[in-house]
Amino acid sequence: MGVKSNTSVFIVEDSSIIRTRIKMLLSGIKKVKVVGEADCAVDAIKFGSKLLPDVLVLDINLLGNDTGFLVLKELKKIHPALITIVLTNYADAQYQKRSEELGANYFFDKSNQFDEMVKVFN
Repeated sequence: MGVKSNTSVFIVEDSSIIRTRIKMLLSGIKKVKVVGEADCAVDAIKFGSKLLPDVLVLDINLLGNDTGFLVLKELKKIHPALITIVLTNYADAQYQKRSEELGANYFFDKSNQFDEMVKVFN
């Protein structure tokens, strides 16, 4: 992707441990700034539509049985240029296909592709 200066990132992940890990990894990239985070679909859509970030890092399975697919669909509708990185434990072909159909730009397996996800920003 090669990010521009001051690329804003919004993280949607229900695990505070994973959110912290993502923020730590992104903090080493000078051009990137995390501007917000959410742990459920309702907050993700609410804050994402106000922040209009450049990049969305999104988990598929969220708190309260929410789905990241809903977040992806709604935020892409509001902000079509949004670059979306799906980072999930549900990294099978069915979920990847659905993510791509909804406009995800990248799809990574949370269990072993954190480093690959971060490379997107270089």
